[in-house]
Amino acid sequence: MGLCQSDASAKADREKQKQIEKQQLKKAKSEDQIYKLLLLGPGESGKSTLFRRLKTLYGDGYTDKDRLTLKSAIFNNTISFIQALVVKVHFYQNLSTLEYL
Repeated sequence: MGLCQSDASAKADREKQKQIEKQQLKKAKSEDQIYKLLLLGPGESGKSTLFRRLKTLYGDGYTDKDRLTLKSAIFNNTISFIQALVVKVHFYQNLSTLEYL
């Protein structure tokens, strides 16, 4: 049982240590390029909307799962807005016919 390491083993350890240090340095440099932003404000003030907008403009965009979720929300909003428009059209048509009576 020897207490000394062989030269090959010590050399391999040094190489492994150098690789770890290179990885840590590379990670530190990449983290220096990251900007963090804290969005504060009351509920319904648009924090999530701003974050999503920044993500689409400067980030990786939406995942397929996000797209499917947004697709159904957009569809539902479109249908509800069309229904509201139809109701308002009927309301104003009734008002305009009453004016001429």
